[in-house]
Amino acid sequence: KAITGGTDAQGEVSVGVEQNGQQVTGRGAHTDIVVASAMAFINGLNRLEARAGSVSPMAPVRAALGGV
Repeated sequence: KAITGGTDAQGEVSVGVEQNGQQVTGRGAHTDIVVASAMAFINGLNRLEARAGSVSPMAPVRAALGGV
């Protein structure tokens, strides 16, 4: 769905991801709906990993920011 208006509107995507009975919702927002969809899927995968204790929930964010 659109979260802003105009020609450069941001679209928001929510996807459900399930693995081994664990269900999470991933979310992403971008002006390109395909990019927003990919971001939502990756967000869901990161949430599954965080639930499994494999990574901290902020690890992907820190990695994207260069280890901040």
